[in-house]
Amino acid sequence: MECPGEVELLSWLRGTLDQAGVERIETHLDTCASCLTTVAVLGPIETRPADDRYVVGEELARGGMGRVFSAIDRVLDRPVVLKTMRDPAGAARFVREMKITARLQHPAIVTVYDAGTFPDGEPFYVMRHVLGRTLDRAAAEADGLTGRLALLPTVMTAIDAVAYAHECGVIHRDLKPANVLVGRFGETVVVDWGLAKSVHEDDVASAGDPAPAEPGLTRDGTVLGTPAYMAPEQAAGEPASMRSDIYGLGTILYHVLTGAPPSPREPIARREPKIPAELAAIVDRAMTREPGRRYALSRELADDLRRYLAGRLVAAHRYTLAELVRRWAWRHRAALVAATAALVAVIVIGVFAIQRVVLARDEAELARAASDRSREVAETQRIAAEKLVGYVLDVLRARLEPLGRLDLLAGVGTAVDGYYERVAVPDGAAGGEELLRRAEALALLGEAQLALGDLDAAQTAALREEAVASAAVARLPGPASDAAGCRAKLHRGDVAKRRGDLAAARAAYSACTGDPGPELEVQSLLALADIDRIEGRFDAAFAGLARAEQLAATVAGPSRRKLSFAVSDAIGTAATDQGDVPRARAAYAANLERAERAAEAEPGDADVQHELVTALIEVGRGARRAGDADAARDAFTRAREASQQLVLRDPDNLLWLETLGAANDQLGTVMLQSGDPERALLLLHESLDISERLADRAPRNMEWARGLAVAAIQVGDLHRAREQFVEARASLLRAVEVADKLVAAKPEDVQARRDLAIALLHLGDLERERSHPDAVRSLERAVALLRDLVRHSDTPRSRIDLVGGLLALADAQPAAAAKATIREADETIAPLRARLAASPDDVELRRAIADVDEALATPR
Repeated sequence: MECPGEVELLSWLRGTLDQAGVERIETHLDTCASCLTTVAVLGPIETRPADDRYVVGEELARGGMGRVFSAIDRVLDRPVVLKTMRDPAGAARFVREMKITARLQHPAIVTVYDAGTFPDGEPFYVMRHVLGRTLDRAAAEADGLTGRLALLPTVMTAIDAVAYAHECGVIHRDLKPANVLVGRFGETVVVDWGLAKSVHEDDVASAGDPAPAEPGLTRDGTVLGTPAYMAPEQAAGEPASMRSDIYGLGTILYHVLTGAPPSPREPIARREPKIPAELAAIVDRAMTREPGRRYALSRELADDLRRYLAGRLVAAHRYTLAELVRRWAWRHRAALVAATAALVAVIVIGVFAIQRVVLARDEAELARAASDRSREVAETQRIAAEKLVGYVLDVLRARLEPLGRLDLLAGVGTAVDGYYERVAVPDGAAGGEELLRRAEALALLGEAQLALGDLDAAQTAALREEAVASAAVARLPGPASDAAGCRAKLHRGDVAKRRGDLAAARAAYSACTGDPGPELEVQSLLALADIDRIEGRFDAAFAGLARAEQLAATVAGPSRRKLSFAVSDAIGTAATDQGDVPRARAAYAANLERAERAAEAEPGDADVQHELVTALIEVGRGARRAGDADAARDAFTRAREASQQLVLRDPDNLLWLETLGAANDQLGTVMLQSGDPERALLLLHESLDISERLADRAPRNMEWARGLAVAAIQVGDLHRAREQFVEARASLLRAVEVADKLVAAKPEDVQARRDLAIALLHLGDLERERSHPDAVRSLERAVALLRDLVRHSDTPRSRIDLVGGLLALADAQPAAAAKATIREADETIAPLRARLAASPDDVELRRAIADVDEALATPR
């Protein structure tokens, strides 16, 4: 290979090259004595004279008057970017660029570090090196319109930077996607202020050729800028203004949304018909040919785009009544998540709207029968009704599901179901399509009821969904109907699993047959593998997960990553339960690698960032179980920091807030185990505070109420470890209180009863340690719950839980009673003793057997 340059060798020494670069350099050094000598000289970097401070590397870019090089700052040992003057005739403009860029102190405007001249008198200045790609390249590499829409926050940041410059009295005059850098870590930087000027300056043409420049290059002369992105008045040689920059910002939006340079004569909606109307209106207003009709200030453009991103009305668009209804719901999405009063109001409004739809449909049918003249009106009302129901099923669901708030749709789902009950099913294929929509409405209702923990209502919805899906299969055979039938069976299985009826759950999951498509087949395999895991049938679980992994690899699009992520997570969970920690860690590491690749490719996608946080938490849990405290702490710290960024991005997203609580909880546990109880106490109290907030905001959400109980147990155990008995008992009593309420509200929910038993065990064991009179009563109540769980769902997990409870109770009882309790523990574990030979890595089972044997051998 050709000898690497000094900058690349310095980067290799500093450890900043990627793996491929490292391997290339090391292979070359094995055979090149000259480069080895260079490395020896470069090794310890020392301070050099000022004119020898920068090692200049390869040329990165060039424009009309300057060239940009990579460089190494020898004094501070860091990579930088160095810009030099290309044409001596442009010296004045080069100096102006340097001073203007240095004056603009904004996070999204490149920072100037230094300036000076080389020994030959050539001026230069030095800037921060932003590792990343230009915005036009990012748009070209994006996955269709969806991927380009994900770049809107980047454009938003660039507009904010230009707005700041305008407020400082500076206009850029050469705004285009190539002058916006998207960093590898999500940062956005506006660069190349070579044509910038103060609004107080006159436009003075630089000496040079006024002929048109090559495409993509800034040209010197009477016309300054890049033709494809230049405002019409600027192209005509008139003085540029702030509104000229606003036109340039509009062209950046145009390019990002369409993936191609703007065509002034072709409206953006014609170039890319799927662009939301509000966005198209923003672009059209910014790119209006007449300056006076554009946004008056770049800040106004920024505010309009920010309103769009926040789901509010934008000033550039004229809304129809139907659009206003849809935007109203989107505008109130924070209320849907944040405030209980607003939740009630919105749900009532949603139910009322569906009821109005039912009336409209009935009126439409009557009008259709009345006269030919009314048929058009009737059809219009029918279509409007279907669109509103479709909005509830599609849009509201898509927005609430990522927030973990499907429970909010229970009332609306009931209204949608009632709407469909009033509608006659047409004959033939049209009837099949209507039945599919009805099955979808019932699925929504069932999922909402399951999130509320109302298992009876959820089961009713699932059974009705299955019946409707079966009717759809008869009328409209094909993949869509097969998928609806499979989805209904999965929902029925989910309800049975929550009830602890694993046999019924397995039967429902296994009934997902036919050709539902690879995604649903993977979900079915995952559900069955989880039943196998719960029952301790690990060989069967891993066999099913291997098949699911193969199928997930055949799925196209974003679903492939999500399914693969779910499969690896299931493998990790099963391996953890089996006690195969290396296998679990490998599965979690695969997910982390997958999530990191996705986060690097889509730094602006919040859902991808949330997936990364989830992967980090699982990696940390695997490391903690393996006894690798350092790796666990690092993973949980990264997860906590990334979660904090997500919560700052949208404080109303309760799912992200829940994830931050989980990261705090895990990191706090590790800090306690590492001997830092002060830090642990702070983190676990933060986790408890978050759980309290979640429970307050969504009191009917079972999962978040359960999270509050778990967090209170963690804090109680921490106070116990610090010998703070009063604080520990108060926290554990809080956990019992929350769990008690859950069981009272949902007595058929197996998980709720187990959570209460665990809380009582922790409380009773603390009370036993301090000889508190309530110890036996707390432990007896816990054991009673655990016995009932074994009778209801006899699994290795439920038996191990009962053994732990019995041994804790024995420690608090008099000798005679203790011996009887220990005998019961021995009888409980006896059926599992033979399993240990087949599953020697099952840590929890081995520990339970050892604890029973020790109790049997201890004199009483």
